[in-house]
Amino acid sequence: MDPFRYKDLQIGFTEHFIYLWNNRHPMAGTIGSQKATFWRPRISQQLFGYHPVGDCIYPHFDDINYKHMVPIVRDIEGAQGTALREPLSYEQVWDSEGFNTQNHKGSWNTSLWRPIPPPGYVAMGLVVGNGLEQPRTDAVRCLREDLVIESSIGDLIWSNRGSQADKDFSAWDITPPAALAGEVYFCANTFAGIGAYTKPNTMATAYALRVSMPVTATIPADAPQLTSHAEPSSLDSNTRTGFTELPWFTIKDPQLSAFEQVSQSPTYKVERTDRYILIGHGHNTAESPQRYNWSTTTGINSAAANTFSATTSIDIRAPWAVATHFKASAKLSAITTPQGWSEAKTLNIWSDIAPNTALAFYLVESRYRLLRKDGSQIGETLLYKDDQASYWTEYPQGNACKVGIKLNSSASRADQR
Repeated sequence: MDPFRYKDLQIGFTEHFIYLWNNRHPMAGTIGSQKATFWRPRISQQLFGYHPVGDCIYPHFDDINYKHMVPIVRDIEGAQGTALREPLSYEQVWDSEGFNTQNHKGSWNTSLWRPIPPPGYVAMGLVVGNGLEQPRTDAVRCLREDLVIESSIGDLIWSNRGSQADKDFSAWDITPPAALAGEVYFCANTFAGIGAYTKPNTMATAYALRVSMPVTATIPADAPQLTSHAEPSSLDSNTRTGFTELPWFTIKDPQLSAFEQVSQSPTYKVERTDRYILIGHGHNTAESPQRYNWSTTTGINSAAANTFSATTSIDIRAPWAVATHFKASAKLSAITTPQGWSEAKTLNIWSDIAPNTALAFYLVESRYRLLRKDGSQIGETLLYKDDQASYWTEYPQGNACKVGIKLNSSASRADQR
């Protein structure tokens, strides 16, 4: 399982858990209106050096081992590093006093605690106590503030409404914000809690992990040059290719389960290949300037882009959210997706070509493919023609040809060389 790195923080994943507590009634049903089971990520020998950042809660009584996966963290610099710190202590949020009635007195003692982080660090979620006593400070780790992104309180997971407990309590999941370009924000599957049944207000503190998406920059292809009056090939042979690397949990792979993704393709690549495509060519053999007109479709085919997103979860054009084992938000970098990305539009071009001159007009076309780690492709190939990346060349040069471009009903622009 390949870990991910953000600054001096390494992020791995575990599918092993330690059972902590559930609200199953010893006779029948549940104590409270909903099922709830609390678990702590277990650090196996193979993951020595990693730590949980909080406990997990699931609204059922099923064993989640090998069925769920959560992030865990380690400091790349080890014990001398500054990425992680133990909490200073804990603040109790809730305990199960009041569950202990009649025939099952003493059977349901548990408590939930909020870690108190050192200055400059944050706590990622609540921790289950040792009965009614607070957890050990080494049970979880707090993260340095710059390693996380502030997030919001999401959906209700569980409340003890109807349980006859002395204290009200509700547990809520955490939702990361829409990612900025080149970033991935994802939750650690921890939870926030409050001693009430109403959703915590927007000022409640919640955090998600973050990683950057490495980019091998796409260098623009060398522009073609006319070397004669003859019409050139419609596709210039000179291309440039770059990649953006994405973590497995941002991708919906139609052929692999999440566990298979982790082992077979922990990372994916969005491949972008640029080339110049010929839009129009004119050779004016007359003794005076002559006008030539061409048109083409620019942007992206919206139906193809929607199909691609439905297949892979990726939105080439905007941030996208996924929620498999944990909630995540991602957005491709501006290097990967050009500015002005849009649906398909019609571009009209005219050119006043000088006497005894040839002119070729080009646009840059970008081809996008999503690739697994082994190079196999997912979904269809997307093509995008950028109306902001136009280029023309003359033969012979320096004959002051004029070119005008009009995108749908927008104002024209005219250029001269």
